Amino acid sequence: VAGPGAGGVDLEQLRTRRGVEVAKLKAQAAAQEEELAALEAERLDLKRRLRARAVATGERAALLERGMAEVGDLDQLETELEDLAGADPALAREVLLARRREARRGRGEAAAARLRAD
Repeated sequence: VAGPGAGGVDLEQLRTRRGVEVAKLKAQAAAQEEELAALEAERLDLKRRLRARAVATGERAALLERGMAEVGDLDQLETELEDLAGADPALAREVLLARRREARRGRGEAAAARLRAD
């Protein structure tokens, strides 16, 4: 093994650098695996909650004898009302009306686009 002063390559120094790089990469891989596991657990939890919500919405629709879309609209309205809780009633009314107009406009544009596509 040639030393660095003899014009050769210091193999021990190269091995040390390589070992440090490998250790860094292993640490990064472990951190990414932990993050992936956390994301997968979150995904599964969200999937479980979404399924439970769909079942509850279906049961509510059956109980109210309404369609799923109507119950979805009611749920959305309930959420909007909760968002506006504590707001001036006149302002809340205007916000809700504006949101409804925007939703209708969006549905109308989507229907027009479907007609143009046909």
